[in-house]
Amino acid sequence: MGIFLGEYGQEIDHGLAWVFARPNSYTGEDVVELSCHGNAIILEAVVRTAICHGAVMAGHGEFTRRAFLNGKLDLMQVEAVVDLIQAGGQFSLENAYGHLKGSLSTAVGGLKDTLLKVLAQVEVLLDFSEEDLHVDLRQVTVGLESALAQSRQLTDSFTGSSRRHEGLAIVIVGPPNAGKSSLFNALLKENRAIVSPTPGTTRDLVEARVFVGGELYRLVDTAGLHATTDPLESEGISRALTALGAADTVFFVLDASVPWADEYFALLDSLRPNRDVVVLNKADLPKGILLPSDWPFRTVETSTISGFGTMQLIEFLRLRNRKLGQSEGIGLTRLRHYNGLVEVGQCLQRALDHPSGAIYNLECLADDLRSALEALALLQGVNVSEETLDLIFAEFCIGK
Repeated sequence: MGIFLGEYGQEIDHGLAWVFARPNSYTGEDVVELSCHGNAIILEAVVRTAICHGAVMAGHGEFTRRAFLNGKLDLMQVEAVVDLIQAGGQFSLENAYGHLKGSLSTAVGGLKDTLLKVLAQVEVLLDFSEEDLHVDLRQVTVGLESALAQSRQLTDSFTGSSRRHEGLAIVIVGPPNAGKSSLFNALLKENRAIVSPTPGTTRDLVEARVFVGGELYRLVDTAGLHATTDPLESEGISRALTALGAADTVFFVLDASVPWADEYFALLDSLRPNRDVVVLNKADLPKGILLPSDWPFRTVETSTISGFGTMQLIEFLRLRNRKLGQSEGIGLTRLRHYNGLVEVGQCLQRALDHPSGAIYNLECLADDLRSALEALALLQGVNVSEETLDLIFAEFCIGK
């Protein structure tokens, strides 16, 4: 602890200087961190004085870039730093932290080790092709199939993980005047969508983001589904059906105060019993609807006026999150990772497609394995171009 002196030797503050010695610092270099009071004038004076004595301003991601160049982090962990800072929900936070701890790096490293062992077997066959070696080609095939399965397991996680990273889509659909917009506002806890007793008020998609149980969702209100000759309503209904097809969860809203209509059957065909919910709204009114027998859908009664049933819908989403399971920090959310692992899978599939035994085919197989290993190396940041690094670190704030 001591006194901070300004550029002319004047006292400007008192605080602490923390010393982090190499190689155990974040960057792997000797680092000194100054802690002073948070007044902007003091901070500016400390920075200005440091620059007067030869310091330079850090660039975007300066410290993490040094950590990468000094081997403290691989490139996937570097990207996880940004993802951790920008995480918009509990899943994104846990997944990014898993990446930062090295879960994805470990998975990619295990895939790399498998390929190296297979390549070593193939190169033995190539180097000693004229000798009577007992290398079982079935082991090569088994190794390739294992590696291909590992790569596909990772790429298969991309769609779900990236969707959760951006926010799972909850699409609210149903016939006109069932209370879809009222439910939208109730879940959002603000009057975002226009509510009117006149059917057909909503003619376009209304979207908002909402947190439920620490998870980020994209809540989408849609036009009422019904037969119409109005071109504007028809366009709204078309957009509603498109949104329904891309939904992670559908809240199908019906007016519980009116009798069941046969036209609902066609609308229910697009619902999934294990993922979607039928919402019987206006439960504060005398009940008029009678559901068909053998009803397969989860049903929740609500009243957007009193708030009745809304917590049941929220609890459904919480439970569904838990059933989706955790990615254990290896869910792919970045297109760079996905494309790299897709390339690995394509190389391995080509390798498996080569007829085994012939020396020419073994050479092709070895080339495919080397290409797959190069793709994995780029994921880890080995021989990556400066242009790629600049693009990645441009996402960082100044300094970090």
